[in-house]
Amino acid sequence: MTPGLSLIDPEYDRHSTPEDGSLRHLLICTTPRTGGHAVCSIFAALGWGVPMEYFNPDFMIPLQERWLNQRIQSYTLAKERLGPYAQALLNNRTIHCLFSVKVFPDQHRLYQEAFGNREPHGFIRLIRNDKVAQAISFAVTLSTRRAFRNESQMRFLPRVGELNEDKMIQIMNWIHKNEAYWDTYLDQIEAKRCVNIIWEEVIVDPITTFAKIADQLYLPFSSEKATLSKVPDDIDSALKVQLTSRFGARLSQLSRELYGHQL
Repeated sequence: MTPGLSLIDPEYDRHSTPEDGSLRHLLICTTPRTGGHAVCSIFAALGWGVPMEYFNPDFMIPLQERWLNQRIQSYTLAKERLGPYAQALLNNRTIHCLFSVKVFPDQHRLYQEAFGNREPHGFIRLIRNDKVAQAISFAVTLSTRRAFRNESQMRFLPRVGELNEDKMIQIMNWIHKNEAYWDTYLDQIEAKRCVNIIWEEVIVDPITTFAKIADQLYLPFSSEKATLSKVPDDIDSALKVQLTSRFGARLSQLSRELYGHQL
């Protein structure tokens, strides 16, 4: 199965030529393992574009090959085609004049280069309160090189080797650093254009969460579509249990040190 599951498939292409004056961008600002895939799926169901990590090389390269009809053999070559790719994104992934994208901090610069001075209409800050679970989930992703159990391995994830306490601490610190990046960036944006959502609250009550986004950013909304469908098979649950047993206490302590308390 292709990384990104069905959101990368041609069935989600919506061939259009959006007018600049009416096109709105929605930027989902997040970090790995925050429930982003499920959130993006609800966006697509609601007609709020088809957000995914369009500047992640594991998605960027196959999409460029499909839309630009060129063989792309490296991330460097993909970045050299950033302009045509950005236009292809708008032409193929705009729905009802909405284009949305999920971005991690290390992909944000490419997003900005791709779309120049185009200012997003709205920013959705997606976080996960349980930082220990997030760090462990991300560690498993790095170890298996898969976001979900039945997916193909991602080519461009860094290799971490054996997971020990030092590496788990590095992962937790890396998540904190990336959260701080979004804190700093979004502090410069008007509050009315930013909506904060928490993954644990999405699980409990997705309708309320997405109704809040719709109300604040003036988006169409249907409660029937704002539901969590069956999520993909998670990555190795046995490894998660093992890592939690070995490193959970130390990561909980670190989480309190970084965030002031265990969220």
